[in-house]
Amino acid sequence: MNESGNRRPVERGSLTERLEATPRWFVGPRGPGVSDTNDGSSFRPFASIRRALRSASPGDVILILAGIYEEHIVLDKELARAGTPEAPIILRGEGLPKLRAIMPERPLIQVRLPHWRIEGLELDMGGSSARAVSFSHPSQGSCLSRCDVHGGTGVGISTSEGAAGVLIEHNHIHDFHQEKASQGCHGVVIHATSRDIILRGNHIHDTGGDAVQCLQPDDGWTEPAEGVLIENNTLESTRGSAVSIKTSHDIIVRGNRMRNFRGCEGGWRGGDAVLVHYSAWNVLIERNLISEAGCGICVGGLKDEGRPDPSRVVVRDNTIRDISLERARNNDAVGIRVNNASDVRLLHNTIERTGGFAVRLGDSGDGISRGVEVLGNTMSAAQLVRVGLDRPGLRMNLNRYSSGGLFDASDLGQTRGLAEWKRFTRLDADSSLEA
Repeated sequence: MNESGNRRPVERGSLTERLEATPRWFVGPRGPGVSDTNDGSSFRPFASIRRALRSASPGDVILILAGIYEEHIVLDKELARAGTPEAPIILRGEGLPKLRAIMPERPLIQVRLPHWRIEGLELDMGGSSARAVSFSHPSQGSCLSRCDVHGGTGVGISTSEGAAGVLIEHNHIHDFHQEKASQGCHGVVIHATSRDIILRGNHIHDTGGDAVQCLQPDDGWTEPAEGVLIENNTLESTRGSAVSIKTSHDIIVRGNRMRNFRGCEGGWRGGDAVLVHYSAWNVLIERNLISEAGCGICVGGLKDEGRPDPSRVVVRDNTIRDISLERARNNDAVGIRVNNASDVRLLHNTIERTGGFAVRLGDSGDGISRGVEVLGNTMSAAQLVRVGLDRPGLRMNLNRYSSGGLFDASDLGQTRGLAEWKRFTRLDADSSLEA
């Protein structure tokens, strides 16, 4: 467990430290001397990846030589063997060979076997609306690394149907969008029933929806996603959020760089870098650098009637800057917003240069913000804090504010003086102005 009560996702070793096993099976682009009747050696390579998949056993390495391959990869028990923890099967590209989608309704790669490592491929979706890569049960210990995934009108990578223990690391995921109605074109989607998923070191940009989305269940009995680590990624220039966390739990968003988010025409608010809503719980958001967005971090917002609001959310040690009204559309350029949520802790964040308030809570009309703590933050903006009436149990203290910024306590009044703010709100007793 971590300090916020989250169960930590299981972490595995980096693929950069993978086994340097000698390739056993070779695949080359079609041409003279390349055939599936060959023995798959470096001198007589197979002509299709499918043929190599049928041949590989635990511990084997399949090396795909540079070229273009118009085929879809299906890793399931009917077509391939499973790897083992001690002897995974590695499917490795040399010189970034390109897989090109030829069946628009099918994923380019489907992983339904454990302990397969797929690395060093270009996955060109060619405008297909299917997922580029899908992981589903049983996929424990399988991973996608160092791949260039692009060019679709659907989703880049998804985990679903009980996928567990999947690593998605150091990939370049980009250019998933449609000419119209492109909000569903996400970079990575973690579906309900997924468990222990790690996204680390990826660069995701230019998607029509979110860079990463944790999707809520469609019904009241499906288990939500749990145990997701989103760490050290660069997430930028999407028409949705960097990270959207819907009903799921035990989620960590750590050490990411997020920039350039702008709300869409006709969308619900928009431009939020990180959005925690519906009934998400046990969420830790820490040490992220967020800039150039319509809102930095929003906890609360969209909800399912009759279901709990987000709860047990810790937001700490983040830097949020350059949040502008220009990017906000229906949003209001807030650094951190808390709506209809409970047990939310904002700790030691730095918020500067916001077009709206640095922190805004308990005033949305969507519900009650209960048990919120705002402690040890540094805020430098023309508008510092706005608190509404729907904020029972609010604690604010040990914060540092820039001089001359606006404080707003709803019907209690506005002031640009910290002493007056303390007097009429009974908050921030030990807070101070920056020197």
